[in-house]
Amino acid sequence: AAPTPVEPGELGIDGIGNFSGDILAESNVKLIHEAAYGRSGTRTWGEWERIARTDESVAAALEFVVAPIRDALVGVEAADETPAAKAQADFVRWNLLEALESGVSRFLQQSARGSLQSGFALHEMVLEPCASSLLPSGGWKIKRLAERLPSTVANTGWLEDEAGQLRTILQTGMVAGRWCEVRLPVERVLLNTWNRNGNNYAGYSAFRAVWYACKVREHLLKLTAVALVREGAGVPVASCVDVKAKLSKSQRDSLQEFLQNLVYHENASAVMPAGWKLEWLY
Repeated sequence: AAPTPVEPGELGIDGIGNFSGDILAESNVKLIHEAAYGRSGTRTWGEWERIARTDESVAAALEFVVAPIRDALVGVEAADETPAAKAQADFVRWNLLEALESGVSRFLQQSARGSLQSGFALHEMVLEPCASSLLPSGGWKIKRLAERLPSTVANTGWLEDEAGQLRTILQTGMVAGRWCEVRLPVERVLLNTWNRNGNNYAGYSAFRAVWYACKVREHLLKLTAVALVREGAGVPVASCVDVKAKLSKSQRDSLQEFLQNLVYHENASAVMPAGWKLEWLY
């Protein structure tokens, strides 16, 4: 039987909307664009950076996963036993483990941590001509795998071609004191996306499911700390133990002001009027 003709290219729809570079895959406005990743060239953290830097559980989880990846031994094996394959493996090994300025361990850490924390990690491959005994006629090496933080990707930065494939990543930020735009072709970048579905190039943070719990816990810890500072020992109450120990109006006002401003600490002390005592109401 004659083979059925195969239609080249994609026919289906992935379901992830991309409106002129703006990926429509997140419903929470606090977890997209600058609110999620921060703004390049400023001191303002995005939501994912803030949680990773301030939530002890998130920080510990990141370290637990990233540390063995960062500290792993990296090796390069030849594809086969031919001299050409061995020579290629030697060059790649030299490039990654000796000639790479940024260091392969740093790249692994940034790639793993960035994708888990923010949903994606982006690196630009910076190429440079090189002279090496492994390349008698000269050639090119990867000089650096330069991290490009999520905060540098523009709100409409994921640009696709007519076929719906990622072609360019638009960056915005400060360069040499000037605000500018840079278009990175996909051939120059390494994109590591966590929890990606369809063409959601930005993915989802590994902590997306517990983001709300982290926010609630943050407020609970703040309230607990405030309560411990203000009312950790209870509410101060002055009571009379001698019915004959009368206070004048000015003495009462003074005592009331003292109780309202009393904050307990290890060196706190109070001398009560005769016939009165200080207690704590819990």
